[in-house]
Amino acid sequence: MKDKKADRKTFSFHSISSPCDFIARMKEEAVHSNLQMEQNDTGFQLQLDSSHGGRIVYKATVMADEDGGSHISGEITAISWIDKSDKKESVFEKFFRILFYIAVIPFVLIFLLCYGVYVLFVRAVRGKSTEPTEEEILCDFMINKMATRRNAPKGGG
Repeated sequence: MKDKKADRKTFSFHSISSPCDFIARMKEEAVHSNLQMEQNDTGFQLQLDSSHGGRIVYKATVMADEDGGSHISGEITAISWIDKSDKKESVFEKFFRILFYIAVIPFVLIFLLCYGVYVLFVRAVRGKSTEPTEEEILCDFMINKMATRRNAPKGGG
């Protein structure tokens, strides 16, 4: 099994603004760019994407550098909406869950088959999707909107 920690990439940026000014500007630009931002004690979380399973955020720390600017460093992380570790299931919940899957599996298989044919047809006609990745959204926002520059990746990231 692959280690998820080994796959993580660190993204670091530099700004000439002080950390307080950088965070204030970031709040404004995040609103204009339709991105959600939460400030914490050491930095911020910038939500890059959201789905039914959770959200993808850039968790970063903002530190002052020796020139009075800011050093921003963090990782793109997936956060689940719910934590299932506390939930205990009753016998009835297990029974209905099993019945649900028995009823849903044939429908899902037919749907996936039809959707697969549709996707193949669309890809053949239109070509590959050009939707940006989370990394592209982050780098575009930080470099173009926040006027930072990306530092060279350290290590393997």
